[in-house]
Amino acid sequence: MRIETKTDNRRKMVQDIAEFTGEELHYVGPPTFSYTVGRLTIDRDGVITSETEEGEDFLTQFLQEKGYLEDPVDEVKIEIPADTGEGKFLQNLLFMIHARAYLLNRITRYETFAVSDSLLEKLEQLSEENAGENLQTILSTDTAALKGLSVEEGKVIFTFPLSPDSAKNKAYSELAAKIVTKAKEAKRVSATPVVEENEKYYLRIWLVQLGLAGTANKESRKALLAGLKGHTAFRTKEEAEKFSIIQKERRAAVKAAQMNNQESETLGGNA
Repeated sequence: MRIETKTDNRRKMVQDIAEFTGEELHYVGPPTFSYTVGRLTIDRDGVITSETEEGEDFLTQFLQEKGYLEDPVDEVKIEIPADTGEGKFLQNLLFMIHARAYLLNRITRYETFAVSDSLLEKLEQLSEENAGENLQTILSTDTAALKGLSVEEGKVIFTFPLSPDSAKNKAYSELAAKIVTKAKEAKRVSATPVVEENEKYYLRIWLVQLGLAGTANKESRKALLAGLKGHTAFRTKEEAEKFSIIQKERRAAVKAAQMNNQESETLGGNA
């Protein structure tokens, strides 16, 4: 974890972080002049680092609320052509954004996407006739119901925070296009939120389901998965640990066999 804060009173910020996390505050002193709060280290420039990504979402949100961290100013808007007059497409699209908002926000590191529960209820009653206009009417009376996505005639617009990593910005465009395609093709989309501890595993599965599989999309998958918690190949920590143990046992068996062969060759030579 690495979070660059902006504050003129580092000690006050550190005290607030300690109160928020419930961890003890310690001043390291020279030569680093850093503070530590639990597993967090706050250097003399106010940069917060940790060897783990755990709790980064909540800490980022807390720092933003306190004014220690600015909301992203630069944005990248991605326009995707779509039949926004089709009610089923709009329902699928917003159901998908609602279900995957946690993963999308973990990708961007900000609270970028949201679809309110009240909007979901209204979407279920959205008729096919003039669906786009009806949705605009709903959103005009509840502007906070939809975040990160806007619907206009003939297109939908995704708004992502601009990343300094060009590969990630490219991946945003590809992800947005795949989401729209999936919403067009799907017969039914679940709106149930997907919030899992192993973020990498479940995001990778979703990316593959969207069509971002294969060697051609490897760079984009890597950019989107960067910084997330978990392991891409294993659903649970226990599965990863079990695999690690098996691999260690195999390596130990191979090493033992090699040593036995060497001993046999040595004894044979002496004979």
